[in-house]
Amino acid sequence: MGKDIILKHNNKLIAWNSNQIRVGQTVDAPVSYVTATGGTITTDGDFKIHTFTDSSLFIVTVSGDVSALVVGGGGGGGDCSQTGYGPGGGGGEMLEDTLTVSTQEYNIKVAVTTPHMTDGSTSIFSSLTAKGGYTGGEGPAVGGNSGSGYIGGGMASSYSAGGGGGDSGNGKSQSEWRKQQGGDSTLSEITGNYYGGGGGGGNEGSDNIFGWPDYIWVDASTIISTGGYGGLGGIRLEQSPWILDGSTNTGGGGGGGGWHTQNGPQPGNKGGSGIVVIKYKYQ
Repeated sequence: MGKDIILKHNNKLIAWNSNQIRVGQTVDAPVSYVTATGGTITTDGDFKIHTFTDSSLFIVTVSGDVSALVVGGGGGGGDCSQTGYGPGGGGGEMLEDTLTVSTQEYNIKVAVTTPHMTDGSTSIFSSLTAKGGYTGGEGPAVGGNSGSGYIGGGMASSYSAGGGGGDSGNGKSQSEWRKQQGGDSTLSEITGNYYGGGGGGGNEGSDNIFGWPDYIWVDASTIISTGGYGGLGGIRLEQSPWILDGSTNTGGGGGGGGWHTQNGPQPGNKGGSGIVVIKYKYQ
């Protein structure tokens, strides 16, 4: 008496009966989905999303393909000096890709907030390493380059400072239409958010000036901005809508330090921390 044989072909289970030598009824093979823990877990329809805002572990118990977003830290804004304004920090690099994960623990490294005058750090998941943005140093100076390689804006005069490079574009100089503006951020297909905007270059002002676009600059659109505005020296955040630090968990570059009319040169601002996001189908 023959034995029944089960074969898998094109994700179908096909039953063969050796006595009758014919194909039996075909049925769908069981589908295996990725199973994992780590980070903050949310769901979106049939997908699970793991969000890491701090360094941690991603632990995979069932292997498969995932979509991953990795963003490096933004560069810190440059300090204003007695001779010129501080430049904007460059935005952190944004990487997105599809990866195959195996059953193991993955170390997730997330770039922390970057102090002024300091280069941003890397964020890492598996084979993806997103570089941090660079500071432009003490003013007057060109803006810091982005982690993806876009350059900071140039100096229009001996005392001016450029905006930091963004993940998708160069920073602007004071002589351009978008004066001292940080370079463009990049839209993520995974989260629908923007990352890696360059910080604006510093300028001059007093405590009585809040958020005038003639004095403060950021990346291409204030709606999608992730880089910090260029500092007006003594601007008080509690009285102003303008953000001087690069936005948290976006890799935005820090705004450059401005010259306060009464108090003189001010320090640059912080670069934004990075982020890692992992998404996969779970049902």
